[in-house]
Amino acid sequence: MGPATADSTRLCLGYSACAGAGLSNAGYSSANRIMYWRMYSGHNCTNYVAYRLVKSGMPNVRPWTGSGNATNWGRAMASITDQTPSVGAVAWWSAYHYPAGSAGHVAYVERVISPTQIVVSQDSWGGDFSWARITKTGRGWPSGFVHFNDREIRNTVAPSVSGTAKVGNTLTAKTGRWTQTGLSMSYQWRADGVALPGATRRSLPLAAEHRGKRISVTVTVSKADFPKRSATAAATMAVRPGTLANPTEPSVSGTPQVGVPLTGSAGTWSPAPTSVTYQWLADGLPVRGATTPSFTPVPGHLGKALSLQVRVTRAGYTGVTSTVATAAVRPGTLGNPVKPSVTGTPQVGVRLSASPGTWTPTPRSTTYQWFAGGVPVARATRSTFTPTPTQLGRPLAVQVKVARTGYTTATSMVSTAPVLPGVLDNPVRPTVSGRPQVGVPVTVSPGTWSPTPTSLASQWFVDGVPVAGATSRTYTPGAALAGKTLSVRVQAARAGYSTATATVTPAAVLPGTLAPRTAPRLTGTVALGSTLRVVSGSVTPRGTASVQWIRSGVRIPGATGTTYRLRSADLGKVVKARVTWTRTGYTTLNTYTAPSTRLRTTPVLRATLTPGHGRVTASVRVTAPGLRPVPGVVTFRSGGELLKAVTLRNGVATATVRLEPGLRWLHFRYGGDIRVYRGALDRSVRVR
Repeated sequence: MGPATADSTRLCLGYSACAGAGLSNAGYSSANRIMYWRMYSGHNCTNYVAYRLVKSGMPNVRPWTGSGNATNWGRAMASITDQTPSVGAVAWWSAYHYPAGSAGHVAYVERVISPTQIVVSQDSWGGDFSWARITKTGRGWPSGFVHFNDREIRNTVAPSVSGTAKVGNTLTAKTGRWTQTGLSMSYQWRADGVALPGATRRSLPLAAEHRGKRISVTVTVSKADFPKRSATAAATMAVRPGTLANPTEPSVSGTPQVGVPLTGSAGTWSPAPTSVTYQWLADGLPVRGATTPSFTPVPGHLGKALSLQVRVTRAGYTGVTSTVATAAVRPGTLGNPVKPSVTGTPQVGVRLSASPGTWTPTPRSTTYQWFAGGVPVARATRSTFTPTPTQLGRPLAVQVKVARTGYTTATSMVSTAPVLPGVLDNPVRPTVSGRPQVGVPVTVSPGTWSPTPTSLASQWFVDGVPVAGATSRTYTPGAALAGKTLSVRVQAARAGYSTATATVTPAAVLPGTLAPRTAPRLTGTVALGSTLRVVSGSVTPRGTASVQWIRSGVRIPGATGTTYRLRSADLGKVVKARVTWTRTGYTTLNTYTAPSTRLRTTPVLRATLTPGHGRVTASVRVTAPGLRPVPGVVTFRSGGELLKAVTLRNGVATATVRLEPGLRWLHFRYGGDIRVYRGALDRSVRVR
């Protein structure tokens, strides 16, 4: 669509320009990479309009089958396409309907100024986002307007709530009446206007949390190509409490007799109560603390009539109290059907527990007395007892005495086997600090023992053999132990307990480490024929040093002394020394001196001049100690002018140069190389 024709006027172009003009893209600039209604993403008229419709409440599902091209929109949705523009409708151009091409065009109607003038927002395949004002006076008016969700579904009869607002009842939503048929319904129940989480079915069972609240329901209807609409029913009266039914009344089972338990039953209730409380009564008065279904009469209840009062409650329902009576309480008897017993092993340090057995009725008091060898143990009057070393080897017994008002005091005794020695427990095993290494002390931590030993001893082992005299907590492996396994055994002892040992898992002894104290260095002058000397430095602990001379990173065969005489092979190279330290049981250590400066030789230049008419033939020989022939280039100059640059051949550079007649000076310069320093020679010659 053109920017300014007789039919339409472009109001802006591009996301930023339109935003600056206050004309929104409704967030499409951030979402245009997503495909809506399976349209191509990006700058595309169909994807933009589909995005606007999805954002306005339609699902992200193309409402028709077949082509998504713009030209097909009005045809596929002919039932909702007409010639009337409205805000939110889709302006549709069929194929080749100006200004559309073969695929047609769609835009989103933003404003309806009049039946013949509208404002649209749009995007274009291969183009950009824009807003435009379109009039019906020319060719640019749309082929039609597709009304997806600018139509309405109206509620003609409001929804209502059916049922009695009482806890335990169920309310049902009546949907009312709507202008459209074939609608899908969804529901949201509310209490005092607040949505109830998960309450989205047509019916709502009323629970305790609804008590006192006014219940309403919102009905939401939907239909393809229409926006969703909702209507809310008038709220009910406040929800009233429910009523608990009691088809089976409470009852009491058992004989009312001192020491004989009675059991109450709450009966059955509908719905089931969330709280059931009990209160036993004696001659109509509450028995203090008797608030469980079971109750055992005591001597103070003799001759009294008992009754059980049951009260049931449930949130949202009215509480109910019911009472059931029994006959007068008769006297009881005291029995001991299960004799006392002792659990645990009779062993020093191991706690024994006495069970009083079972008594009918339950005693008001139970006391204990422990015996060792038939003699009472002082202050051993609890149900638990831990033998000490003084009881070692002696049999134990415990006497249980029970008493209760109105009953004869009863005693019972149970014996055990003789007391065994205790066992020292080692919950945290011994450990050795660090990894065993020649020359490095290692220390054993004994771990933790229970109870605390009165003595701890250590013994170190090498390859499973005890090391004589190695019985302290700290041990330093010697050089002879390198590669062997080292372990330590910790022995714990305490009176009355069996001696216990624990061994740390053996570990191989690593070689020792030689540490540099002072670095090796070179002394002497770097010159052909001179001698360099290496000062080896030092390591700790002391070791044996050996030397290897190295030329520019390559070992020099046979050069293993502390001195080295520089030779022709070293020209152009740097020299350093490697000092290797060794010691039995230790890892070999290599140290290096800093490299020397590069070795070069000094050149000597000699020239032979043969003058001629207007020229001179010069032959320059370059020699250098230790290097034959000398390579490189000699330059010929006169009066500051470069005449020739000649490469040496077998150490000689020869060239003929032109010069003006008269006395002339020739300057010869040798450029040197990695093995030879630079050199120069000046000579005069008379040219004819």
